[in-house]
Amino acid sequence: MKILSANILLIMFVTLSTFVSSVSSDEIRWNKLNDEIESLTRKGENPEAVVSAKEALKEAENTYGVTSYMAGRSSEILADLLTSQGQYNEAEPYVNKTISIYGKLFGEETMHILDFFNTLASYHCGQGDYVGAEAYYRKSLQIQNKLYGPESLNSLQTFETIADIYSMQNKYSDAEKFYEELLAKYEKIYGPEQLETAVLLERMAGIYEANKNISKRDLVYKRALAIYEKLYGPESFKVMELSERMAGIYHSRYKYSDAEPYYKKGISIRKKLFGTNDPTLAYEGFYLGALYTCQGKYAEAEPWYKRQIEIYENIYGKESPEASGALVSNGLFYMEQKRYAEAEAYFKRAQTISEKLFGQNSGEAAQIYDYLAQLNSFMGQKNKAIDLNKKALEADEKVYGPDDWKIASDSWSIAMRYHAMGNYQEADNWYKKALNIYEKYEGHKRSGIIQCLEHMSILYRKMGKEEEANKIDIRLNEEKTRYDEFKKKNK
Repeated sequence: MKILSANILLIMFVTLSTFVSSVSSDEIRWNKLNDEIESLTRKGENPEAVVSAKEALKEAENTYGVTSYMAGRSSEILADLLTSQGQYNEAEPYVNKTISIYGKLFGEETMHILDFFNTLASYHCGQGDYVGAEAYYRKSLQIQNKLYGPESLNSLQTFETIADIYSMQNKYSDAEKFYEELLAKYEKIYGPEQLETAVLLERMAGIYEANKNISKRDLVYKRALAIYEKLYGPESFKVMELSERMAGIYHSRYKYSDAEPYYKKGISIRKKLFGTNDPTLAYEGFYLGALYTCQGKYAEAEPWYKRQIEIYENIYGKESPEASGALVSNGLFYMEQKRYAEAEAYFKRAQTISEKLFGQNSGEAAQIYDYLAQLNSFMGQKNKAIDLNKKALEADEKVYGPDDWKIASDSWSIAMRYHAMGNYQEADNWYKKALNIYEKYEGHKRSGIIQCLEHMSILYRKMGKEEEANKIDIRLNEEKTRYDEFKKKNK
């Protein structure tokens, strides 16, 4: 935050000159330095202006005294020049010097001090020093309360900033208290059913969410929604937007019965506002369908999945990436119900589009090969499933390279299929390939080593290789210990 604008600086220079009636040599020097600062500032030569400002401060202190108004003004000019260049560390002592001088001259709760506290607060907040920022904002708030009153817009804004600072530090309980007090102020200033209050309620919902205070979060969301309905009408964009958000929140917490009416409300409004082919309608409808699927309500879910395909085909075309994605969603939906023939038809349609748009060796195509592999495995077509897994791996190698974590995952899937079929030697080869790649990674991705070793131990005992299985078990225990230590350090 700048303390003074360039225009105010120019006015100040003129004002300063009127204070000098009988001019001494020191005063002449000080005036010349002020002229230099003005000239250099106009030219944009700020570093040079800082040098002159430091000299001017020394002259002001020598001529008028270290606690004089002129010294305060010179200190203020220097602080402003430094902050305008982002040199906040260098500026801070001069800001504090100005506060000290003005505080003695005018009192500690005046407009002369207010901007300086805000400047320091903003600086400390930008540096991540939230404790320091809060202290300065509280000093600023104290002055604003005295000058404007505790329910003024200026005081309100600073009060809200302090609440935000608590949120930045994850001190959500403290933030809650501030926001609840702030809400009372909003209700008094704006009214309990005005837009400003509704917007604040939405922000409070985020704080309650972060603090896991779910009951209060739901209450403020519902209250905000009621205000928007009263202000804009029950079929307004704002009501639709908040309804969709609430649906998503309830869905993410597995509260399906709570989420459903909000999904329906949002979808109903969206249809009226944007028409039946709005792309977001497909998105929201898909999630409503997913919600029904999670509840096992497949009959209710099915129309929403199919509608997603229709919307995307109408908007983007029948051979678009969006249409392909919707077809995959439908394939997964039918595979969930063990309606394998229908699932396969959707996957193959998506495969044709994906191969045409991106080629057989693309990440998009690889994902569909994986889904088809799963489907064929469920259908008992084990060899076909393996061929599709290998096809997915080949595509992924083209996209990610031979040592990518995705290749390890693909190899592990192939090993598992051979293992289940009783083809132990092939399974061993693919487990080793996956293990070799997983070993190149650190952190969470090393969990792949554990799953490989666990299955290799089982595999070797089935193959009668007890000694090798025992060696695997020893290493498995070492990897588990190592991974547990990693998780503890990275909680």
